Amino acid sequence: MKRGKTLAERSPKLANEFCYELNDGLTPNDVGTAALVWWKCKECGHQWKAQIYARLKGQCKCQNCKSLAWVNPKIAEE
Repeated sequence: MKRGKTLAERSPKLANEFCYELNDGLTPNDVGTAALVWWKCKECGHQWKAQIYARLKGQCKCQNCKSLAWVNPKIAEE
C-alpha cells in the first residue's frame, strides 16, 4: 500500500472504529479507501459493514446511534 493511502494514515480517528474481530486479521494499516470493512461504534458497540471511502465522506454513520430508541428511549416507548 502506498504511503498516505491506508485508513490509519488518512484518518486515525476513524481507524479507532475499525472492528478487528470481524475483519479477518486486517488492520487499518492494511486497507485503502475502496475497501469494504466492518466497523464498531465506540458509543453503543453496534457493528456494521461499510466502505471506507463513504465513512471518510461522513456517510454511513452508526445507524443504532441515530435511532430514536438509542437517542431518546422514553419517547421511543410511547
